Amino acid sequence: MLTDSYGRTIDYIRISVTDRCNYRCFYCMPEGGVKLIHRKELLSYEEIAEVIKQFAAKGVSKLRLTGGEPLIRSDIEKLIKMLSSIRGIKKIAMTTNGSLLENKAAKLKANGLNSVTVSLDTLNNEKFEKLTRMGIVSDVVCGIDEAIRIGLDLKLNTVLLRGINENELDELISFAFKRDITIRFIELMPADYDIGFYKKRFMPISYVSEFVKKRYDAKPSNYRSAGPASYVEINGHLIGFISAVSVGFCDNCNRIRLASNGKIYPCLGHMEEYSVDFKKALGKGESIDDLIKKLLEIKPKSHNLLNLSIKSSMSMIGG
Repeated sequence: MLTDSYGRTIDYIRISVTDRCNYRCFYCMPEGGVKLIHRKELLSYEEIAEVIKQFAAKGVSKLRLTGGEPLIRSDIEKLIKMLSSIRGIKKIAMTTNGSLLENKAAKLKANGLNSVTVSLDTLNNEKFEKLTRMGIVSDVVCGIDEAIRIGLDLKLNTVLLRGINENELDELISFAFKRDITIRFIELMPADYDIGFYKKRFMPISYVSEFVKKRYDAKPSNYRSAGPASYVEINGHLIGFISAVSVGFCDNCNRIRLASNGKIYPCLGHMEEYSVDFKKALGKGESIDDLIKKLLEIKPKSHNLLNLSIKSSMSMIGG
């Protein structure tokens, strides 16, 4: 097993397969987009599989594919099949905006995808278009329903946004419960490219947790996923809360992030100063054992998002 300097076991890797996205969500990137990584600099599927193979041999068992938008990368199901064949990998999940999921869900599942998390911050199409700067909410709903139909395990992620969706909590919860899926509410995280948006729209997770306690007969749940969410149960349904900023969950952090450029980040709240370049090592044919050891040594005790903002595009590091 991989253990960092603070005794935390690392068994979960988030893999950003591309920095490209077909949306331009306010909290993820500027309206004009970001400077994209040259395609030659992106990790190939073979390079990703090689990195994961070496981590799996040391105890990593859970993977999550992210982006950008992972479904815009060509033949993404090929990577899923490669990863699912690696000894020690027990679960492969994906986070997606859901816009392309309807036509791809069946093939993803057939190649080894176990679960999918869809980002859905509003069901109001006018708000959705403004927030994503180009999306159509019905595309996402169709993707969700198709994933459910074919039997993919599915969750919803909703970023709390003051002045945008705090009056939709009932509607979003009802949408999830009618489909018998879990919805998780997440705090907005600060990013350098639009710190003004963060300051204007941030809502603490306590807002929605108090709303749920007052509105529903909610009971604490012992359910735990691979991620940091805490859950309550309402008539057999789950609602999750992820307090990335106001409370934090660093004591139990079990993850690292493989970015689309081949760098691995041990903490979302500490970027370049704590990154390790695995692509460079692979290109030189070097062993990555020493890099893994270094990664565990430099993983910080906690993030510093109350004082620092994320300095890279969320679309590059995968959130």
